[in-house]
Amino acid sequence: MANPIVEMSFLEDDLSSHINKAPEELKMGFLREFSIPERYDVDRFTILPVNPHLIYSYWFTKDSLKEDIKSRFGDFSVCLRLLINNEIIKEVEVKSLEGEYYLHYHAPFQKVKAVLGIVKNGEFIPILYSNEVVMPSDTIFIEEDQHWYDRKSGLVRVMKSDTEYIDEFNKILKENSGVSLKGYHWRR
Repeated sequence: MANPIVEMSFLEDDLSSHINKAPEELKMGFLREFSIPERYDVDRFTILPVNPHLIYSYWFTKDSLKEDIKSRFGDFSVCLRLLINNEIIKEVEVKSLEGEYYLHYHAPFQKVKAVLGIVKNGEFIPILYSNEVVMPSDTIFIEEDQHWYDRKSGLVRVMKSDTEYIDEFNKILKENSGVSLKGYHWRR
């Protein structure tokens, strides 16, 4: 017997916000068990911005590529290069041809990419290139007015921003107690 809430959702209309009609096996509570593989047989290098000063990177290499590199180069070290606007900014030694690393570098609104490579006799040999990302902002954007769309009436309402409420509230606080809430966010 399926969950009563799921059964009720099958009776509802076909709006996109509702659960769509499901195959019979889902109605009967049938769930397959899937396992996530420990590793993938791909050559891939990905970077993801965490905040304006932190980049998460991870990479996979095929077994065939690892064997080829080991047979051709013998002893080598693996390095990760950070490039901002195609200029090498930072180089970090990492442990292997498969792994993850957090890169620390403050670069708001900059185009960032990375290269994974090996270093043999002081020469950097690129192996994998990452995707390119634009780092997030390190400032808070405050819009003067907020525009709210009312779906029922089809009208757009313009409301004053929260900063104006903070300024009014600070003025009242200062007059009464000498305290200010500068820098705090105020919700109405």
